[in-house]
Formats: sequence, structure tokens, C-alpha cells
Amino acid sequence: MTDDQGRFHFEGLAGTTYTVEVSLTGFETESAKAAPGQQVKIVLPVAPVRESVIVTATRTEAPTSQLGASTSVIPESEIRDRQAVFVSDLLQSVPGATVVRSGGLGALTSAFIRGGNSDYNKVLLDGIPLNEPGGFFNFSNFTVENLERVEVVRGPQSALFGSDAMTSVIQLFTRRGQAETRRPHFSLSAEGGKYSTWRARSSLTGQARALDYALDWSRVSTDNQDPNGFFHDTSLSGNFGLSFGERTTLRLVLRGELSLAGTPGQTAFGPPDRDGIFRRRDGFGAFTLRNRTASFWEQRVTYTLTKSRQVSRDLGTDPPFTPTFDGHTGAFQFFDFASDFLNDTRRHHLSYQSDWRAGTFGRPFGQHGFTFAFDWDREIGFLGDRFSSDLPTRPQRDNFGWTFQHNVLWQRLFLTSSARIEDNGSFGTTVVPRSSLAYLLRQGGGTLGTTKLKFNFGLGVKEPSFVESFSPSPFFLGNSLLQRIVFQYRARQSQGL
Repeated sequence: MTDDQGRFHFEGLAGTTYTVEVSLTGFETESAKAAPGQQVKIVLPVAPVRESVIVTATRTEAPTSQLGASTSVIPESEIRDRQAVFVSDLLQSVPGATVVRSGGLGALTSAFIRGGNSDYNKVLLDGIPLNEPGGFFNFSNFTVENLERVEVVRGPQSALFGSDAMTSVIQLFTRRGQAETRRPHFSLSAEGGKYSTWRARSSLTGQARALDYALDWSRVSTDNQDPNGFFHDTSLSGNFGLSFGERTTLRLVLRGELSLAGTPGQTAFGPPDRDGIFRRRDGFGAFTLRNRTASFWEQRVTYTLTKSRQVSRDLGTDPPFTPTFDGHTGAFQFFDFASDFLNDTRRHHLSYQSDWRAGTFGRPFGQHGFTFAFDWDREIGFLGDRFSSDLPTRPQRDNFGWTFQHNVLWQRLFLTSSARIEDNGSFGTTVVPRSSLAYLLRQGGGTLGTTKLKFNFGLGVKEPSFVESFSPSPFFLGNSLLQRIVFQYRARQSQGL
């Protein structure tokens, strides 16, 4: 409809006045009145950068202007506009983040933030810890369906979230039914492409009096380009909220990811492995009771359960081969061995949090806020090769954490300090501090926008994986006292334009 000069022409319109509305991502939406035969020019100004409210940086809602930590927020509108399929696709645009996928869709996918290892990131879904014991999280099958936004806080955050928050915290928030969707809203979509790739999705959202709900189902399937490179994933998600008056809410979040992928292995030196598969079944659930006890005091209790069952199976039926590459031939043959590894883990998580806003004690003293939180985790595992005669490993670990945080807000200066006592079933007890400061050097306006100075430092700790702690193998004997610590400080200037 657009000519080479960017003009639109509408023909056959009745003799009346019309409203023309033009919108484009990154620009303000503009509209104008127009009559038939009238030429209208609409200029879209660049949309200003609007301030976001983020939860993950302080475990409470706080505007980004009051934070000294480095944060990124990916809202639902951006998720929709980018047409991403997996969360890993969204993380590629986060500053300081590198996302690596070891093959086609469904292959092992890891996130490296600020140069840290892939097991240095705490990953949460509405407060549900998703990491495997030891910190690693495979993003290969986690889709964006039913997500409202993604928050990323860079830097050590163990003072708030305990073990594994070494270089970042990545928190995913499930969509909720809103008041404007009191009538049930249903959507259905499907798309497809080459390599037998297709994707289908359906969702239902709405609100009925005190109950809000958002449900979603999706299916992604592809054969990929390599032999035995197929990937099938089914995602189910639900978010249900029930309000008891204006002060108390009960929320239930459920999500399941069921995937099956072929594992062809390397194909540069020899034929693909045609009988290897990786099956993964993840289930997450959370109950949260939230109560605003007074205008200045809010409490919440959360119980979550995470279950992950991962099977790596190779029947060992592929014939032996001699590797070749660039005209060179290997000195001996390689053989395919049968294996059936099972990694079955569960995590029970119980959390209590109390937020108290003390109000203002006069301009020189600022506005104060306090947060206390207690977290308990029980990690249970079952690890073994079902084709082996060795007995499986059945590890279990209990972790406790006590967090205290103090916020002070002045007109231009914002200070947040927190500390946590982390009692880990593997490495024992340690104290983890964190502090951040933000100072508005210059308010927005004129040619230059807001100028803000930021400073933050923190300590991060990470527990060992079950294999590192409990492995009975004489070739890799477990050590329950292993602990990793990272200290990081950062100062920078943020300049708006």
C-alpha cells in the first residue's frame, strides 16, 4: 500500500471524516482527522524512555531511577514485537550477556553474564528457583509463552537470593488476567517453516470477580538440519489469583515443560549419532499468600516445588568409525557405547518476607524501608546410569538463609544495603554483604537527559553441584566442602539523551 515516498492512498471512502492512527515500535503513536481527498502528513516523534518498576533488584517494587544496580527489563510488548520463541532469544540483547547454543533448536543452551560461568546465574520464575542444585540452568526448552516480562539484575546478588546468584539474577514473570479482560479472551495461532518446523499456541485470560486467570499451551517441533537433530517441546502454563478483600491475595503459579531432542553429537569428524536422545520433563509450582497488614507493612509467604527429570540415552547401535578431517585420517576407530543416564532432582522452597516502610523522618533523614526474609531449600536428587551395575547416587541437602535489607531515599541520593547469613548443607555458614548507591547528578531536561552516578559492590557465593559434592567415583570423588566466592564492585555514570 505504500509508494516509494512512504505515502498511503485509500480509495472508495465515503464522504465523511476519518481518524488516521499511525504507530511504530520505538515511536509515539500519533493520530489525525482527515476527510476524503485531503492529504495528511503525520510525523512520529521518538518515544521517550519510560521508567520501569523492577522487583528483582531489591525483592520489592522499586523504580529503576532509585537503583544503583545494573538492570534490564524486557516487557511483554517487546517479547511480542521480537516474536521470540525461547527466553534465550530475549537474553541475547541484555548488556553483558552471552548466550551460547551448542546446535539447533533444543540443543544445550547456556547464559554467560559479565564473564561468569553458566552456573553463576540465579534463574527464577515468579520467585520459584529453577536452577539445578549447583546453579546450572539449561535454557534449551524454556519458551516465552505466558510471560509478562523478564528482569535481569547484573552483579552478585547472593545477599538477597543466596547461593548461585554470583553474576546475575534472571527472573521471569508469568502473565496475569487483568481487570480489562473480565470477559474471557481466547487466542489461537500457528506458523510453520522448513525442516518440518511448526509452532502452535493457544491462551485464555480473564477475570471473574475476585479470581483472575491466565492459561497457555504451546507446542514447538522441528527436525532441524542435522540427522537425528529433531526437537519437540510442549509447554503448559497457568497463573491464578484470588483476592480476599483489598489486603490479602492468594496466587497459584504452575508451569510444565516437556521436551524430547535427538543428540547427533559432533558431525565434523564422523557420522552423527543416530540413536542418542535427551528427554527432559520440568514441572514448577508455587503458592503465595500476600497480606498488606497495614499501609506501611506487607508480608508474604511462598512455597514452591521444582521437579526436573532428565534422561540422556544412547543405545550404542551405531557402527564404529574412523574420524577424518581435511584429508587427515585418525589412527584408530571410535566406538558407540550404550548408556542411560538419569538426573532426577526436586527442590522444596519455603520463603517468608516482611517489608516495612518507615515513612519520612524529615528531609535530612530521608525515607526508610526495611526488608526481612527467610528462605529454606531442600534439594533431593537421584543420579545414575541405568545400564551400569553401580548403585545410583541419592544426595540430599538443606539450605537456610536470613536476609536483612535497608533502603534510604533522599531527593537525589538512594542507598540500599543488605546482608545475608547463608547456612548451606555443603559449605557451611557464611555472611554475604551487598550495597548499592545511586545519585542523580542532573535531572532530565534540555539537550541532555538525566545524569546519574552509580556505585555497587557485593559478594556472591555458589554451592557445588550434586556430582561435585556426592560423586562416589574414584576418578572424580565428591567434596562436600567445595565453595565458590566472587567479589565485585562497579562504578559508572548513566547519561540519558
